[in-house]
Amino acid sequence: METARRYSPNGASTSRTASPPYSNSPRASRPLPQPRSVPDLHGRARKKAELNRLTQEIQLLEEEMQRLETLPPASEVCQELVQSIESRSDPFVGTNPVEAQWDRWFRGIFAGLVGVVT
Repeated sequence: METARRYSPNGASTSRTASPPYSNSPRASRPLPQPRSVPDLHGRARKKAELNRLTQEIQLLEEEMQRLETLPPASEVCQELVQSIESRSDPFVGTNPVEAQWDRWFRGIFAGLVGVVT
């Protein structure tokens, strides 16, 4: 290492060793040149595919909105459904006169339970 002599303003000499060029001094640390990066083609393709998918989804939603705007309001459809149901008789409801003794099977069961409980 080389020794350099310096003189201070009052005339005293100071010695200092010269630092090698590879030291960690702030003057010697310059950022190293970086190699040029390769373009990220895979990322571009992924972003482009995502953009195309979103564009298609937007188009489908716009078409669906246009179709929904041409439909009649739901209240009209509900009224038509109620009228259609009320106009037909229920196949599970009998057309014969109501029998007065329809609950005769239950009377025996409940009578037996009431006797057990009391």
